[in-house]
Amino acid sequence: MGRRRQALATGLAAIWMTGYSVAQDTPADTDAVPPPAAETPDTDSRTYTVTTGTETTTTTRTLTASDTPLLPAPAPAPTETTAPATTTTTLAPTTTTTTVTAAAAAPSSDSTTAPLSGFTDSSISPDDPLARSAAIYGAFQSDVTTYRSRMASAAELEETIAALGGQNPDQLAAGWLAYSALIASTSPEFAASVREVDANYGREMTLKGLRYDREYWRTVKNGSRAINLAVAAADADARRLRSVGSQIKDQAYSLQAMGWAKRKVGGADAVLGGLELARTSQKPHSQTYLNLFTGPQAGQALRMAGRSGAPSLWDGLQASAGNIRLPSLSLPAFSSAPRTRRITTEGATTANHIATLAAYRVLGISGTETSDVQNALAEPEIAGCVTMAQLQLQGCVAANHFHYERPFCTGEYLNDLSECIDKLGY
Repeated sequence: MGRRRQALATGLAAIWMTGYSVAQDTPADTDAVPPPAAETPDTDSRTYTVTTGTETTTTTRTLTASDTPLLPAPAPAPTETTAPATTTTTLAPTTTTTTVTAAAAAPSSDSTTAPLSGFTDSSISPDDPLARSAAIYGAFQSDVTTYRSRMASAAELEETIAALGGQNPDQLAAGWLAYSALIASTSPEFAASVREVDANYGREMTLKGLRYDREYWRTVKNGSRAINLAVAAADADARRLRSVGSQIKDQAYSLQAMGWAKRKVGGADAVLGGLELARTSQKPHSQTYLNLFTGPQAGQALRMAGRSGAPSLWDGLQASAGNIRLPSLSLPAFSSAPRTRRITTEGATTANHIATLAAYRVLGISGTETSDVQNALAEPEIAGCVTMAQLQLQGCVAANHFHYERPFCTGEYLNDLSECIDKLGY
């Protein structure tokens, strides 16, 4: 029995040593299944191509399946407590002193840029596309104020339709977007977040994010605070348009007591032709309202416009000889998020454009990255809505038989425009 066990042990040892020798000397089987690789998340590669003149630069960025944005959320800053600081800048040779007080130091990619504590007055160049577009919207609202009063002749009825209905829809939509973006840029919390992104990822990557990932800027930290301000102003402007539209429509009834208003209208083709020509033509910006958005009153005006529940900025605003006088409204302690707003499904794309444009303004590059800003100002949803409102106006005018019917068409048109603005949120 002992000899059998010894022989068996010797045989097993020989087999084991032979197998070991074969395993060491035999080349690896190319068909063998490799060991499982470490598990990695599903990825998606996005390629961005930028062409400048004859040079084309292609950048490929790999994103995770969780829809990681072009610019991911910034990593949390190291825990550090910074006492409130006061930065004093003295501009030689004068003795003017500008003081900016911040609760904590904010990261910045440019040491010359102070943290934004609201909108920076007199900081927009007259050539900035945001300022120029917003001036066109301001001029339209000025016309709304002018023509809300009672019309006393057939000529005034036609003048009202031409002034309010003869807007270029792309320019009017871009003007409202620019105005909303300037208001959104007054949020100091949003400004701090935008500058943090710029500091963490660098200007080149930030610019790519502004061009190709507009949704990011609405969803970035404190992005909702900026959009809250824009929605508050949109609510106020929509209420204003509805109110003025109702006042004008009422004249369709009161004017029936006037002999001239009961006469039949003539020259409908000329009126319609004039509306079509006006809406397809580029309008010059208003220097008066450009002064509002580039002058020393800009900050106060935009903060007024973003207050939740406040009347429209354009109510009570007076313009004459190129000068703007703001309404006599007390400005309480400003809170950038007095009320949480909701963005509608229809308004999501529009909100993305507004947040992106506001980020350009915060970084102080809306006047230099003009091509990209113009692209962001071209938002098809709002422009399409304004176009449809104008076509409805033209159809209404074409069906008029008497002068007193004109105010009804104009009032309905303003109501349609209010719905375009109201789509943003509530």
